[in-house]
Amino acid sequence: MIRKIFFKCVFFTIIICFFANHLGPIFSETRRGVGVWNDFYKEPKNTLDLVFMGSSLSYSSFNPLVINGSLKIKSYNLATALQNIKQSYYNLLEILKYQSPKTIVLEAYTLDIPDLSEENRLGFKFENLDGQKLSLGKLKATNQQFKSFKNKINALLPFVRNHNNWGNIELIEKNLEYTHIKNRFLGYKLVKTKVTSEEVKEGIKRLPLTHSFDDENLKYFKKFVELCKLNKIRIIVTRAPTLFYKYNKDYYLQAYKNTNEVCKANDLIYIDYNQKFDDLGLDMTCFWDPKHLNYKGATKVSESLVKDLKNKGITGEKTITKYNEPEDYIYSNAIANQGQTIFKGNFLINDSLKIKEVKVFNIRKDEYSVVVKMNKGLNPDLISEFGIGYYFYPIDSHVQFLETKKDLKRKYTSIGDHSIPMSSGNNIYIALRSLKTKMNSFKTIKIEIHNQTTNDLKYLVIKDVNFNKTFD
Repeated sequence: MIRKIFFKCVFFTIIICFFANHLGPIFSETRRGVGVWNDFYKEPKNTLDLVFMGSSLSYSSFNPLVINGSLKIKSYNLATALQNIKQSYYNLLEILKYQSPKTIVLEAYTLDIPDLSEENRLGFKFENLDGQKLSLGKLKATNQQFKSFKNKINALLPFVRNHNNWGNIELIEKNLEYTHIKNRFLGYKLVKTKVTSEEVKEGIKRLPLTHSFDDENLKYFKKFVELCKLNKIRIIVTRAPTLFYKYNKDYYLQAYKNTNEVCKANDLIYIDYNQKFDDLGLDMTCFWDPKHLNYKGATKVSESLVKDLKNKGITGEKTITKYNEPEDYIYSNAIANQGQTIFKGNFLINDSLKIKEVKVFNIRKDEYSVVVKMNKGLNPDLISEFGIGYYFYPIDSHVQFLETKKDLKRKYTSIGDHSIPMSSGNNIYIALRSLKTKMNSFKTIKIEIHNQTTNDLKYLVIKDVNFNKTFD
């Protein structure tokens, strides 16, 4: 009888936990880490060759879209904010239930982050666990990361943790109407803004003086390495560059030496991109805050990582057969002939810069990318001096598809964009990532090139463009 009651209690506890766990998102603010896990679970089983792990320094630095086409592999960035190595270890256990990666790229800041107390980084710990499926593995990870019963319950049941939101009708309605859109960048976070001098000055006030690893992090790093070896996974330890390196070189030299020593002791490859800071041409324009790279900086570092991984023999045989993003075309030779060429020639911008080709890609329904190919041998940083404007003048019957009153009045639409250079082979590319429109026939497409240093303007004018032409 007692045994029967016990099993009934266990059964109803599991049912309650299951429903409470699934109710959690309705009462929670939407957070990036949850979405990254959701997208990870949607990846076909055992198809990922490489997984990026670590903190925000990983997901703001390493773009899988650059990696995949260049190396002919499939990668995914499963880093989460302020993730330390203890979390990385339990995350890897979860990853291995669904994927069998050959390589893990672990960003080293995850080794730097200590667990000062159970309450330390509490919200970020919850965020990392919230996206994971309810399982015995999640129960174990929760039990190891939290000591208090309250935090264990809060970690497992966001529905309970967010009880203050039970009466927040606006949030509940928002979450019920919310449809998760898959991260187009496979876990990478694209940010185009630039850090300000004021942000740098404020950040310098809080620079650390000495670098070291605490004992618990070293213990979990050893467990992480052993787990990878057991599953025949190669570990590449990287350290993403930060702007603070320029103002605190002694600290980052300590970080380099300490990390290199730990990696050597475990027979691991270590790549520190702070030590390549100047060689990569990094400066303030490459960061969105003093610690994190923006899209321009991440493109430079991701392209550098491609070279480093190739030198270590990390390549694959997977070919991209269809473009979903501009990077798929730019970095993959397999689809070099796809897309619609709307200009081919030599359009001179100045003595050292010319446009050789413009292609359009229908990446999704009523959504297009425009890719501009520049001349060979150009210093990519020169392109960053230019602002790019794209002007689309539809045929008369398509004017009705213009979406704003301003555009309807002037009978065209325009999009300004940053000229972020992407290098592949001997070519340089820039791309307008997304033009969402029902228009597909244009009297004129005009590309404006604005030299922000000299204030000179040039226009490449392309006549009679029809997006309905067959895309290869």
